[in-house]
Amino acid sequence: MEVLFSLKPHVLHFIAIDVFFAVAVAIAVLIFASVYPIYALYALAAGAGVLVILGLLIVLQVVRSKFTTYEVTETDLVWRKGIFAIDERVIPIHEITNMKIDRSIIGLLFGVANLYVDSASANVDYEIVLTDIDAAQLKQVVEYLRKISGHS
Repeated sequence: MEVLFSLKPHVLHFIAIDVFFAVAVAIAVLIFASVYPIYALYALAAGAGVLVILGLLIVLQVVRSKFTTYEVTETDLVWRKGIFAIDERVIPIHEITNMKIDRSIIGLLFGVANLYVDSASANVDYEIVLTDIDAAQLKQVVEYLRKISGHS
């Protein structure tokens, strides 16, 4: 089965936001420590804790990008994620009943979008959600899926 589209989540926008907050926290901690030197140690400890959390969020996004794959073949839409226990969902393209594209304000700024795909056999709101995909690539995928599945 030939893979026509292979997509991965784009996480640059999450990393950019985390870096922005890390810089803001570092500046705020330094200002607070210089204005209130008696509390400098507490401010530095709290700031270090926040920076560690932001660092972990960046690592989480990089791991998500590395170990999540969305593929469109001639017959199926496949979603895989996981490091050790790989979760895989497959929807035959002819069973797709509904597709919804969602772009947030952050998505518009960074050129990413989400695609919600539903099938006749879905027992949840949407069976597969392709998150943080490059909007230009997503447009090509949606056009292909609409053409093949018979949706206009």
